[in-house]
Amino acid sequence: AQALERKALERENRRLGSVVERQNEELRALNAGLEAKVEERTREVAAAHEKLKAGFINAIKTFSNLMELRGGAMSGHSRRVADTARRIGQALALPAAEAQDIFFAALLHDIGKLGLADEILAKPFNALSADERNEYVKHPAKGAALLMGLEQLRGAIPAIRGHHERWDGQ
Repeated sequence: AQALERKALERENRRLGSVVERQNEELRALNAGLEAKVEERTREVAAAHEKLKAGFINAIKTFSNLMELRGGAMSGHSRRVADTARRIGQALALPAAEAQDIFFAALLHDIGKLGLADEILAKPFNALSADERNEYVKHPAKGAALLMGLEQLRGAIPAIRGHHERWDGQ
């Protein structure tokens, strides 16, 4: 009885061993396929990220172009400020993310002026009435508020908001 039981256990062990070996082969094949799928998805995600990044930069350029449409003193101003800011960032060897934030802030620093009347923009600051000056000085805060919803601009918003502040905070 023990010999028969032993023989049955050996057969069952061989059967289970072959089942485990077949399952291991299936797992190896699945793993190989999964690795290929992961690599493919990684490439797709990287391509999508680059596309989103390019779209975001195009949106920033579009915002800047909107400001250029106002003409007058605003024409070319933001681009000149952004170019100067980029050169300063390069001279200071700033990290890429910080330099990008500064460039975007410089490019969009006057976006709050889009809400100002043409009459206000046409006058020099010292020729504005008290009410007009009060409206004009709000443009940095309005610009920062306008862009607050864009996560990618979070680093640039403090510079946009404070671009008319003096070193003493006034």
